[in-house]
Amino acid sequence: MKTVKISIDPENPVSLPEGRVDFNRLDATNEQDIAAQQHSDETNAMLDAAKVVMEHCDSQIRNTQLY
Repeated sequence: MKTVKISIDPENPVSLPEGRVDFNRLDATNEQDIAAQQHSDETNAMLDAAKVVMEHCDSQIRNTQLY
């Protein structure tokens, strides 16, 4: 998605851009779709956390001096 720069005048509400929503797609979303997305998000969050832990452990092992 490209970045679009806008200027907003806080004193002038007309300067606020309107959002874009695909109402057909929004209306077609059901609870099962939402639950599947939540599950996917939670799984990805756990995988990201595991990667951070593994990277930290690897760096600690590399920095440990053997006697």
